Amino acid sequence: MRAFIVHRPDSGEVVHVHIQPCDLEVELDEILTMVEPSRESRLDVLEVPFDKLPSTGFAVREGQLVELRDAGTGAGGTNERETGERTYVDVRRGAAT
Repeated sequence: MRAFIVHRPDSGEVVHVHIQPCDLEVELDEILTMVEPSRESRLDVLEVPFDKLPSTGFAVREGQLVELRDAGTGAGGTNERETGERTYVDVRRGAAT
């Protein structure tokens, strides 16, 4: 897995953590557009090894992750809404359930 930290370069505030499989090729510009489609704010992306992500809150300082001891991490999620019936596929067998 690969981890991309989207942050504000002036404050080091982390605004998004993007994680993807190693074999998936996504341009850094695509990640920035996913995070902020309007691209009004100045954001930078730092790639870090997935296994080096801190388990607590963190910021970016001078191009490095800095653990913040008095901070927590937010919950992840999406803005998608359920619009229809779900279909599940057993990928081991290829049969819909």
